[in-house]
Amino acid sequence: MKPASQPSRTEIVLVLLMTALLLGGIYFVLKSDAVVTTESETETVETADEGDESAEGQDETCEQASGAEIAAACEPREQARFEVSRLEGQGELALMFSDEIAEQVWLIFRAHKCESENVTVYTRRDHPESLVVSRCERVSQPKKEGQEDVLEREYKIMVVVREDRIYELANASEYGFMNASGSVGYVTDMNADGHLELWLYGRVCECDGLKEGETCECEGTKIVEHFEGELRPYTSELNAKRATRD
Repeated sequence: MKPASQPSRTEIVLVLLMTALLLGGIYFVLKSDAVVTTESETETVETADEGDESAEGQDETCEQASGAEIAAACEPREQARFEVSRLEGQGELALMFSDEIAEQVWLIFRAHKCESENVTVYTRRDHPESLVVSRCERVSQPKKEGQEDVLEREYKIMVVVREDRIYELANASEYGFMNASGSVGYVTDMNADGHLELWLYGRVCECDGLKEGETCECEGTKIVEHFEGELRPYTSELNAKRATRD
């Protein structure tokens, strides 16, 4: 019986080389998978952080801002808002207040040549002030001979009823927006000082030149407080949140 032949040195080297190549390929594949997984996890974490930071920024825009103008669309918390009633005619207004109050309010409307019977009233139980908003525009300058009346195109005729006193808000136009786009959104008394606050909304920038898929947020907020017929910038602490728009 012949003894088994021994492998040559060349064959041994080839086997070792093939084994090394095989092990190297396995290591490379495992390392590549690990890198891809790590990068994916890192990207997910960064995206989540950016989203959280964005959400915090939105809240801070309203919670920390103070003064008449905010460069974002903010709105008061629901519990701070006055109730809104839409009435028709002097009779319904008299039922809410009194015959004398309704008559005084309607005299102001007639002075601005308002013929609309519809008004919006902002009230809150046990609060001394209420806001009555007409559908008509204020006459800022009565017409001269051969000319038409000059109307304020932005805000409608607004009257504050404080117990038995009536105040026409004549300086609302000082808090206007671009393209006369301002309007009253809410009424509050966040600092509980007995003077109502108006939340005014309108455009604060242009959205021209948008590309497909781009969005534009150009609505801003101005908050003003009423003092004996004059609107002033609201400077107390806000109780607000970012507005939600459909």
